[in-house]
Amino acid sequence: SPFSNTRVPASCLEIGSGTGQHCAHLAAAFPHVIFQPSEYAGGPPGVKTAPSSTVASIMLSITAYTAGLANVRQPIELDASLPAVQWPC
Repeated sequence: SPFSNTRVPASCLEIGSGTGQHCAHLAAAFPHVIFQPSEYAGGPPGVKTAPSSTVASIMLSITAYTAGLANVRQPIELDASLPAVQWPC
């Protein structure tokens, strides 16, 4: 597994990072893995979406929990229901 072989660089896209606590915990445990946290920022009309202020506060939370971890990228907004070729990462 990429997580157990510390000699091989690896990356992990976390979908729906929430507060960022899991990403922070895993990044500290696996410093050879680059983590990309993400959160869903909304969707088409009719789909229950989080207010933009909530998404902004979630992104701030992820950033705060992962502060100081060199192997964590800045969180991105990601709609995982889109085809992967449309993902920003």
